[in-house]
Amino acid sequence: MKKAKQLWIGSIGLLIILALGFASYLVYGYFTSFNPLLVIIISMAFVLLAFTLTWTTSIFYKWMGQAKERREENKRNFGVDSYFDSKTSFIRKVTRLALKTNIAQAAKRKADANEQALKQKAKAEGKEINLPENKKLKKKVGQLANGAFIAFSVFSDSESYQYYQLEKIGEFYGFVIKYFEEVMKQKDYRKRFFAGYDAHVFYLYFNYEDQDELKSFLTKIETDLYALYEKCDVRVNMHPSFGVFELDGQNKDVYKMMENSVVSLRFAVNSYQVFVFYDEKIISEAIHNDVLEQEIKRGIENHEFKVYYQGKFDLSLQKFVGAEALIRWQHPVKGLFNPAAFIGECEKSGLIHVLDFYVFDQVCKDLGDWKKRGRRMLPISINFSSYDFYRPDFVQSLQDELDRNNLAANFIEVEMTESSTATNYFYVMSVLKQLKDLNIRILMDDFGTGFSSLGNLKKYPISALKIDKSFVDEMQEDIKSKEIVSTIIDLARSLGLQSIAEGVQTEGQVLMLKEMKCNVVQGYYYSKPMAKKDFEVFLSTNQFEKKGILL
Repeated sequence: MKKAKQLWIGSIGLLIILALGFASYLVYGYFTSFNPLLVIIISMAFVLLAFTLTWTTSIFYKWMGQAKERREENKRNFGVDSYFDSKTSFIRKVTRLALKTNIAQAAKRKADANEQALKQKAKAEGKEINLPENKKLKKKVGQLANGAFIAFSVFSDSESYQYYQLEKIGEFYGFVIKYFEEVMKQKDYRKRFFAGYDAHVFYLYFNYEDQDELKSFLTKIETDLYALYEKCDVRVNMHPSFGVFELDGQNKDVYKMMENSVVSLRFAVNSYQVFVFYDEKIISEAIHNDVLEQEIKRGIENHEFKVYYQGKFDLSLQKFVGAEALIRWQHPVKGLFNPAAFIGECEKSGLIHVLDFYVFDQVCKDLGDWKKRGRRMLPISINFSSYDFYRPDFVQSLQDELDRNNLAANFIEVEMTESSTATNYFYVMSVLKQLKDLNIRILMDDFGTGFSSLGNLKKYPISALKIDKSFVDEMQEDIKSKEIVSTIIDLARSLGLQSIAEGVQTEGQVLMLKEMKCNVVQGYYYSKPMAKKDFEVFLSTNQFEKKGILL
């Protein structure tokens, strides 16, 4: 439709020019004699002029169409009728500034050389000379040399996009875009601040006097956006992060500068910091993490990660009443890795979701196999990251996997930490209630090691408190650790919850916990983590249940 309109306008223009040209030539020929060669030349000139006008008109309407499409796209995606910079436009602006700076730097070098030559000449002649500084030139050179490239993200991680409707994200981004447009128009920041966007990353360039001004400016953005968040009705989990690359007189490629700012942003997001400034240590760590991330992805695809089971022993019933699923990485070259070697990177890269459900899937398959073969089945507890609870399909995914393996929900227990509710208490509480309704037991892991709210504890629909290994390790030598363990056990009993002690390794610890009336113990004393086949054999041959040790 647009092309037809352009051709139609061009054709009309062509006909008008040809008609006017021909009429003019007829008038001219009426008073002079016709020259055939001159007719051909003039006709070709008019045709060329007509095609030029047609092409120019076409380009003009094409540009107008693109501008209109851009406004409509911004209005559709962000709810604003805006010319806010795209990444390409942002790069063009900064590149032009860089080019001007390079020219200014060359001029400054030439001026400095002339100044030095004059000073040397004056010194040789025994004279003193004071040349005035070219302040305008130095200011121009400093425009880019003192600036900073900033990659800015609204959300704490890219996975956040899965938790919210795209309409909500687009609406909130509309508010952010309007904010940056207003900042660029302010007198204090005009021609010193550029902003652009690409997908979920905003790119900023700011020319500042010193680092204090830069930090103050970024803090202002953070404060303003939080204030904007409070005013608007869009409720998304905002967590501003800035990755900063300071030019510091360096003359680098614009794309390289932006790449460095994105590397810093990634570290800011992964470490939950607001600002991270780029340095060489960051890039070396980034390379290491990228390599590890790729190896983890490959390991998941190749099923190098193995699920091990560690039994839980009931001190009153004198039998195993459950087990915890623990992940191990059987690397083809480097051997067996414990979770401490890879869980941190999985959380940073977002692979923790994949790994958690990899474990859950394998546990369901193992339980299904034991059920099919008539083997002994115990409830298996699985650790889920706090990120998992914010996935809208979390509960449904658990239910679907249980249905696929024809398993009752009471064979699965979900282990969580209290930090899982820190971001959005009410949302996580609704998830926990859904799990409870499915008859899935919820265990509070590492209780007492982090933020523990007794006010929230009474509201959680949990079934047990797990006492952290650090308290159990020291309770025989440290009276405070012993009192903490005893208090947690008493607290669990008073709330009608089961108490589970982790990391139990000695008979003395077992006797002390039994005296405190702890319900269940887990640790190397009763059972080390074992692969599926070994655990299956262990349940039928262990001496603790047969002999009733420590009755």
